[in-house]
Formats: sequence, structure tokens, C-alpha cells
Amino acid sequence: MLFTSGPVHSHLAPMFPLATAARARGHEVVFATGADAARHVEKAGLTAVPAGLPFAESIRRYRDSVPGDLFAALSPHERLQHVVLHSLIGINAPAMADDLVPFAREWRPDLVVSNLAEWAGEVAAAAVGAPHVLHGFGSPKSNASAPLLRAALTDLHARWEVDPARGAAYTATPYLDIWPEELRPEVPGWLYPEMWPLRPESVLPLATSPPPPPALSGLPYERTVYVTLGTTHNNSAVGVLAVMIEALRDEGVNLVVTIGPDGDPDRFGPQPAHVRVERYIPQQLLLPHCDLVVCHAGAGSVLGALAHGKPLVMLPVAADHHELAGLVEAGGAGLTCPAQPTSPHAVRDAFRRLGADPSYRANAARIGGRIGAMPRAEEVVPRLEEHVRCVRDAA
Repeated sequence: MLFTSGPVHSHLAPMFPLATAARARGHEVVFATGADAARHVEKAGLTAVPAGLPFAESIRRYRDSVPGDLFAALSPHERLQHVVLHSLIGINAPAMADDLVPFAREWRPDLVVSNLAEWAGEVAAAAVGAPHVLHGFGSPKSNASAPLLRAALTDLHARWEVDPARGAAYTATPYLDIWPEELRPEVPGWLYPEMWPLRPESVLPLATSPPPPPALSGLPYERTVYVTLGTTHNNSAVGVLAVMIEALRDEGVNLVVTIGPDGDPDRFGPQPAHVRVERYIPQQLLLPHCDLVVCHAGAGSVLGALAHGKPLVMLPVAADHHELAGLVEAGGAGLTCPAQPTSPHAVRDAFRRLGADPSYRANAARIGGRIGAMPRAEEVVPRLEEHVRCVRDAA
């Protein structure tokens, strides 16, 4: 099984449980991603193969190609669409395919499993005649943008001689959906309608409640709030983090702020004893000891909070954060604040509203129960095996 993803930890991590379960069942598993992300794969005990651009280089090329005033004028939905078409497909996918297709032709995978934001895996699968499966990391997407997406892929398909009929059959591609069904948006149709639920193992509470991390030692208040921008946008939205801290610093709660492995704690200056600024603490170790999460509405942060039954205050900053925040708010498990312009008052008000209304916590716990009941990776691997057999028989 060949797994493919861009070099982003928040995209890679949701795929590790399935890859690990496949390997435990006797399959040979390889992860193709940017060389700068190989450490994440290897830390998970899996084999990495370098493919595509480093994350920083892909961001640089995209920003150099887009006038700042153009991007600033776009709505959140238009920004996401622009990133997908011009960065993920226009820049990242061709560079990834240059490495991935030759490797696939040599290694001959029986199945290719791609992250939803990685488009070269579809091409590599077609190049070797292997079935292709998509692995989600956030909510499933509407098919409204399908014509634009497929048109954007035309040149990449042509370059690697992908059969047009195979490209047109993308709606039959199984989509492994780790998003809880009750928080799905209402849309006329899905981009990948063949959806198979898969429990997001990487964010679930651990079987045994872990001891408090050292960062919680000696904190004075009864309640603790987890503040984070995840591991992808932590450096690009430092101002949002600063606003989160300012908003809650005097609310009589402990604040544990994670700024990413490459973040600079000194950037936030001296803080009182009840505010701890840390580079990285695994969610599964920290969330059991927290009461509430303040974040950017990234998929990993949202799923982690809900899986642990924690309500959210959300300040969307990029990608599909606005969409995910709206879904969580509609499910009664959190409140959204505008990230632009950032407002300590808005964050403080949302925090107080969540604290005063127990329904938010109850709804988060209910959704967390639904997440825990989704099919495990060990149950999905046999379904993938059967899918490969069926595709082979049909051929």
C-alpha cells in the first residue's frame, strides 16, 4: 500500500493509524511525502519515501505567484478554492508526480491511498493500474467545485497519459471519512460520494488516562484552557495567538498555549505563572486535563477537542477553517469569533458564554461519543482488501 500526502503533519497524522493497521495485517506500507516531513512518518514507525516539494518551498512559490491585494479581496470560500486550484493542484501536484509516478512504476503498489489535499496519488495509481482511495482529514466536500477541479487536473493527467475515462470515474473513488456524520454540511451532492466512515484514531482519548504533562505542574486555577493554532498555521497567524492570550489572561483560568515545534516562545514576552507557552504537547496527553479549547478550527484540533468532549472557541484563519467552525457551531459544541479583525473582547465573550451554558459541553461530549463509535482502522483494512480484489476481478 502506497500512502501519499503533502508534507504537513496535520494531513499526515490522520493517515498513520490506517497505515499502521495495514502493516500489522501483513501488508507492505510506504509513505510518500516531502523530505522535510519524513521525520513525522518515521516517528510513527513507518517507512518514508521523499516526493514533492518541501512545505516552505511550496508556500513560497504560491505566494510569489499571487498578488497580495488579489488574495485579500477574496472571501474565505474563494481563498480556499484558489489555494486548491493554484497551489495544491497547480504547484504541488506536478512536483509530487515527478517523484511519485516513477517510484510507483518501480515499486508497483496494489493500492494507493492519498490524502484529500494530495492530487498526484490519483495520477500514480492510474499510471500503474492500481485502485485509488482518498483519506479525509476534515469534513467531506461538496461537488459544486468538481468541474473546476477536474479541469485543473487536465494538464497533469495528460502529462502522465492518464486515461480520460479513469479520470472521469473519480466519483467511484472510495473516500475514507473521519468526520462525524452529524456535523456534515448540507449539500446537494458530495465530491466523493462513495464515503466509508473511519474513526480518527489519532485524536481519540487514550485507553488509560495519562498523567498531567509537566507543563501543567503548579498551575494555580481549577480550570485549564488549551490554546493552539495547530502545527500548520502556528507561525503564519501569531497575532491571533497573541489575541487569544490577551483575551483570557485575566479570566481566572490556566492557559496552556502551544505554538508548534518550530515556534518561538520568546515572541510572546513574559507571561504570568498561570500562562504556559509551550512548543508542542500531544493533544491526547493534554486534552484530558483541559476544560475548553480555543483554536483556529483546524480539523485536527476540532476533532481532538470533540473526541475528548471539550467545547471550542474558534477563530478561523485559513483553508476550510470557516466551514469547520460553522459546522461545530451548528452542532452546538462551540462558538466562532472573527479572526480578522482579531478582537480580545469577542474571544472573551465567547469564552464566558460557553462557560455559562452547559449545553455546549454536553453537545461536545455527545459528538465525541459518536466519533468513538465509528469503524476502527482494523475494521477498514479488510474492506480495502476486498476493494482491491473487486477492482482486479472487474479488470
